[in-house]
Amino acid sequence: LALLLASLGAGSSTDSADIVARSFALAERARARGLLDLLAESRAQLADDLDPGLRQREREILDRLGAATVRSASTDADVRAAARVESDAARQELDRLHVRMRLSAPRYADIAFPEPVSLAGVRTLLDVGETLVEYFIGEENAWLWLIDGQTARVHALDHPDRLRRALAAVVEAQAADLGDGETERAAEAAARALGLVPPHLPPAGRRLVLVPDGPLHHVPVEALRVAGGYLIERHETATVPSASALGVLRRQSRPQAAGGFLGVGDPRPGDAAGLQPLPFSAAELEAIAALFPAAERRVLKGAHATRAELRALDLERYRYLHFATHGWIDDLDLSRSGLHLTPAPGEAATDLLSVDDIFGLQLDAELVVLSACRSGVGEALNGEGLVGLTRAFLYAGARGIVVSLWNIGDASTPDFMQTFYARLRAGEPVAAALRQAK
Repeated sequence: LALLLASLGAGSSTDSADIVARSFALAERARARGLLDLLAESRAQLADDLDPGLRQREREILDRLGAATVRSASTDADVRAAARVESDAARQELDRLHVRMRLSAPRYADIAFPEPVSLAGVRTLLDVGETLVEYFIGEENAWLWLIDGQTARVHALDHPDRLRRALAAVVEAQAADLGDGETERAAEAAARALGLVPPHLPPAGRRLVLVPDGPLHHVPVEALRVAGGYLIERHETATVPSASALGVLRRQSRPQAAGGFLGVGDPRPGDAAGLQPLPFSAAELEAIAALFPAAERRVLKGAHATRAELRALDLERYRYLHFATHGWIDDLDLSRSGLHLTPAPGEAATDLLSVDDIFGLQLDAELVVLSACRSGVGEALNGEGLVGLTRAFLYAGARGIVVSLWNIGDASTPDFMQTFYARLRAGEPVAAALRQAK
C-alpha cells in the first residue's frame, strides 16, 4: 500500500482510477476477516438448527464466566486471582463448545463467506446521496478514501504520530470538559485534528458513511471542526467497521421485526460492582416507551432488569432495544466487558451481561441503543477495528447500534433520547434522527 501511494505527499490526493481502486482493495484486505466472517455466520441463523442441549450448556458456561468476571473486580487480590483462573477455564470450555455447535449446525457448510469488497462493489452498496469516507492509519503513513457513486479519490494525511497526538488531545479535552460545553482547550484540540478532514468534502447535506481506523475509533469524527462549525452540522454520519462489513449488513439483512420497543435499565448492581445508582434511567425508559403502543413495548427496570428476565424474552420480537445501564470496560481483557444489570436474588455475581452473553443473544433489531458510559469503547486491533460491545451486538443480529465513546450525563440523557426516538417514530432514518438530536 505504501509503495503504491508513495508519490502522494501529506495533504495531496489523486483521483487516478487505477491507483484509487488498487489502494482501496489493499486497505480493505488489510482489515482482516474476523468480523466479516462473524457477520456472515450470524446472518445464516445457525442457532435455529442447534440441539437445545448445546444451547443450555452454553448458558451454564456463560453464567460461570459472568460470575467470574464480576469477582475479578474484587478488592481482594486472592479473589481476583482465583476469578481469573476460573474465567480462563470457562472461556476455554466455551470456545470448545462453540466449535461443536458450528460443526453440528447443518447450515454452517453452506455459508458463503464474503470476499473484501472492491471499489466497483462498494459503489453498488452506497445509496444516492451517500459518500464513503474510509481511513487507514499505518505506522508511517495514513490515507483517506472518498468514494461515491460517480467519483473516488484518495488523500494522503499527516504522519500517523502527529495524528495520534492530535486525536489524544481531542479525547483528553472532551473528557475534561464533559458537561461544560466547548471550552477554548477543546476548540484548540479539535483544530489540531483538522488534518483528518479532507480538503474536498462532499457538499453539505450528503450522508457520510465513516470507516475509522486505529485511534479514530475513540473519537467521534462528526465532532471535528470544519468550515467554522462541526462536521455533523453539514452532514449526517454513520460508522461501519469496514466497507466489506457494510456489504454484509446491507445485502444479507434478515427480515425486520414488525415493531416494538424493549427497554432495560435503572439497574441495582451488586455491591461488588461498586457502581452508583442511575436515578434518571427509569424516567429515560418510561419517556421512550410512552412513544410506542402499550402492546408493543416492554420495560425491564429495577429488580426486573436481570440477565435471567432478559434472556427469557423472545428478543426477535423487538425492533428497538435500549439499555440505560452502567457499561463495564475491562481494559486488560475486553472480552470481560459488558453491561451491568440487577443481580438475581442472593447471587450478586450475576449482574454482568458480558460480551459473551451478548454474542449468544438472538436479535432481529433495526437498532440497539447503549445508553451507558463508554459503551462504544473497545480495543482497536490491527485489521479488526473495534472489538467490544458493538461487535457482539452486530453478531447477535442488530443492524445498527448507537453507543457512547465517553462518559455521559445521567440527568441530560433522557431529554436527548426522547428527542431521538420521537424522530425515529416520525419516520426519520436513524442517522438523520441522531444528527438532529445532537
